[in-house]
Amino acid sequence: MQEAIRRYRRLNRLFWLGLSGMVLFPVVALIVAMVVYQITKNSNLSSPIGLSAPLWSVAGLAIALLVRGARRQARRSVDLARLAGEMNCEFAMKASNSMLERLNSISFMQNPTSANGRNVLSSGDGKMPHFALDYFYAYDYGAVSFEADESLVVFPELVPHLPDLCVFPMGLGDRLLSQFFGAFQQVKVPAAPEFSKRFHIGSADPATAQRMITVPLRQVFHRNPELSLVIEDGTLIVFPQLQNVPARAYREFLSAAHQMAQAVSAVQ
Repeated sequence: MQEAIRRYRRLNRLFWLGLSGMVLFPVVALIVAMVVYQITKNSNLSSPIGLSAPLWSVAGLAIALLVRGARRQARRSVDLARLAGEMNCEFAMKASNSMLERLNSISFMQNPTSANGRNVLSSGDGKMPHFALDYFYAYDYGAVSFEADESLVVFPELVPHLPDLCVFPMGLGDRLLSQFFGAFQQVKVPAAPEFSKRFHIGSADPATAQRMITVPLRQVFHRNPELSLVIEDGTLIVFPQLQNVPARAYREFLSAAHQMAQAVSAVQ
């Protein structure tokens, strides 16, 4: 957490230096120009300094704009580090190699051309150990490119006895994720036909998948319709497609993911 705070403070100082510099830098330039003239009585030396004052204002603005994005990310790291402390989780600024290797093995995130994980919250929950992180991954094959930056909650090897499954909202995600799960058969839920209209459900074992879409799991999805769920080789991943969950909503996101994990792990 201290590393996150130090980074935020450093970027915050640069940001405010840039904003204040929009006014202060030109004033300093004019003062320096006057001092140079008083000492040298040579306007050829002082004039260029004075005339550069507007450029220094632009320089201040440039500094503020350059660090604004990094400052926002650093603020997020501080907020999530504090949340990790409140929830008795471990926090790390960057994902470990083992975490990245696990994510790299998941079908819809497999073998990206670039990837990184940050703001990692790890829980040593005895029954359901898991970790959450902001994960960026990109594919660039010339004419075809794709990138995503998403908040993920990962429960490694939670349900090794259950078949692979995907559940995600209809719409944009239906087009994006269906290409990775094209071999899956679409699963209908006779007990809740409206659920099948709102969410795409796919599995290579539809009969077992129907049993996995339990009432508790459907209730969590109805409360959190923006979330997606993927089970592959027993590992459960919960995420909102193509977005990072705001820090203020992160606790609720973790709670929803935990409830999904409980619902799925209860299936025999």
